[in-house]
Amino acid sequence: MNAQYSLPGYDHPIIRWLLSEGRRITEPMSFLGAFAEQLRGNGIEVDRLLVGVPILHPQVYSFAVIWEPGKGASERRHIADANSLSRLARSPVKTIYEGGGPVRCDLTAAPTEGEYGIYADLRREGFTDYFAISVPFSDSSNKALILATKRAGRLHGR
Repeated sequence: MNAQYSLPGYDHPIIRWLLSEGRRITEPMSFLGAFAEQLRGNGIEVDRLLVGVPILHPQVYSFAVIWEPGKGASERRHIADANSLSRLARSPVKTIYEGGGPVRCDLTAAPTEGEYGIYADLRREGFTDYFAISVPFSDSSNKALILATKRAGRLHGR
């Protein structure tokens, strides 16, 4: 390993991958698929992985790439209409885009008053844990990285 990566934490296989092969993958869907496989191959049983990017555009408020096992990665563009902006206002993604979080939910727990609306959808789909973090960029914007699992217990690695 290069001396520049000899700091604590750089010895983790996912970090090594991100600093080597991962950073060379420039196409978003290919990167997310490869990243998901790295997570799963290293014991993090992710069943949905999403990267969201807010966009400064009058008709589109967000671009996202979502990955699920057996389906691969796909792109989504969220149109800035009244319905979708209302959903965003009640979403953990808004918290993340505003630099808040992390946001985590044990989806096996009973629903609570005022929780984010997506949690009910995730429970119906069999998810057990949801974790979203903000990824700050140099332009002062925040992107979203969201992981969810259907495994018993919570998201964690080896």
